[in-house]
Amino acid sequence: MLTTGTTRTADTARTISITGTTRPTSVARITTSVLTSASPRKGRS
Repeated sequence: MLTTGTTRTADTARTISITGTTRPTSVARITTSVLTSASPRKGRS
């Protein structure tokens, strides 16, 4: 699970770098997305 999360974060970071959208809002959105994705997984596990 940790590996998947790290990979997702890395992919997202890459996308942001490529897009050139380096904004605090984007980071917050990503963090929220990661947390939201992790929450259901933890509950299921």
